Amino acid sequence: MIEIVLKNKLLLTTGEFAKLCNVSKDTLFYYDKLGILSPLQKGDNGYRYYSADQIESFYVISVLKELNVSLKDIKNYINNKAPYNLIDLFKLQLKEVENKIEHLNGIKEALTYKIEMVEKNNSIKSSDIFIEELDSEYLVVTSKMQFIDTAKLSKEITNIFDYCKLNGIHTSYQVGSITNISEIDKELTQQYFQLFVKAFNKRDHSKLLKKQAGRYLITHHKGGYESASHYYKEIYRYAVKNNLKLIDPFYEIAFIDELCTDASNQLLFEISIRIE
Repeated sequence: MIEIVLKNKLLLTTGEFAKLCNVSKDTLFYYDKLGILSPLQKGDNGYRYYSADQIESFYVISVLKELNVSLKDIKNYINNKAPYNLIDLFKLQLKEVENKIEHLNGIKEALTYKIEMVEKNNSIKSSDIFIEELDSEYLVVTSKMQFIDTAKLSKEITNIFDYCKLNGIHTSYQVGSITNISEIDKELTQQYFQLFVKAFNKRDHSKLLKKQAGRYLITHHKGGYESASHYYKEIYRYAVKNNLKLIDPFYEIAFIDELCTDASNQLLFEISIRIE
């Protein structure tokens, strides 16, 4: 060890100080450049010398970095170190951590939901019609529209995801459609419908719709979107035959979508409508 004494302080070279702190010399050079932790003395020969007392300052930086505080905020705090400033810094950091946890929980919910939907495919018999009790859920919906072209449809899908992101709404990333009973006899390009995505966290927004809990008449169909019309009519005929009153609207959602397969004949959709 090169020992240099300055006013009764033992000075250490950059390499020696880095070894004590268990970091690289480049890290110390970077901290010096940012003005976070600078050498106590810089010699005429270009050598940098640190005091052993500065290990405590390095410890403070390390703790704040471990708590994911930015280097910019670390510098501001070090230049204004005080108990109440530390509280303010940690409150801001705590809020950031809470936001990240909320974001990660949203991703977890989306992944879990998608896994459940894909796995459900194994037990589904396409074209069967049955009644199932469903819980309520919240949907983010678009305004009513007609199918014009795929470019416009893609734009609407992008808009709805952007809306969810902007307003902190966790979504399933699966796009569905809502269609009224009066629309099912029309040609596909003439039907009015709304797009929706499932929202995992309820927020007060104008585009949020509550899908009511209750008994639902349900069927599934394989194939592209254009083949769905037949299944809507089948549900309607089944309800009439069995004296079941349908309550608008129909909901359609993909279990197996373009994320799962490139083959249109492998797409799997669920169509449901509430009954009294």
